[in-house]
Amino acid sequence: MIIFLVVKSDLVVIQEETLTKLQGFLGSAEELNQRLKENITYIKQDLIREIHDNRLKRGNIPIPQSTL
Repeated sequence: MIIFLVVKSDLVVIQEETLTKLQGFLGSAEELNQRLKENITYIKQDLIREIHDNRLKRGNIPIPQSTL
């Protein structure tokens, strides 16, 4: 399954597996959708940066950008 998000007129295509990873780092689908609605300028790079920061805080290695 592929999920399409439109964030500030940029189309972001996210595979279901990646969405599951995002939800694990940023909360449930409802929370993620609410954050995107509240701050439409929240772009893909910001999501990736937050994921990397959260992984580093937990002592994990960041997800390479090529996999997102």
